[in-house]
Amino acid sequence: MVNAPWRTGTTIRVTKHFTNRYVRRWDWTPAILQDAIAHAYRVERSGKSKFEIYILKDGYKKIVAHYDREEDTLLCITGSEGGYHV
Repeated sequence: MVNAPWRTGTTIRVTKHFTNRYVRRWDWTPAILQDAIAHAYRVERSGKSKFEIYILKDGYKKIVAHYDREEDTLLCITGSEGGYHV
């Protein structure tokens, strides 16, 4: 994992918006989401505890997530798809 403060075994939670808008459209299971985050090609900090996770799985995708260090939980807030790999 690139520059990510969380471990591979971190609990991943998703918001209802992220599930309805992206996870279902991408036809991903929780296992696929966890694997995609574990193999992200770039992770950028965009706030105190917010991160942008860039993924190349079935096309270019970006996930915006909040990491809670105390609970060791990654909350996926929203995402986007398309665009170009930078």
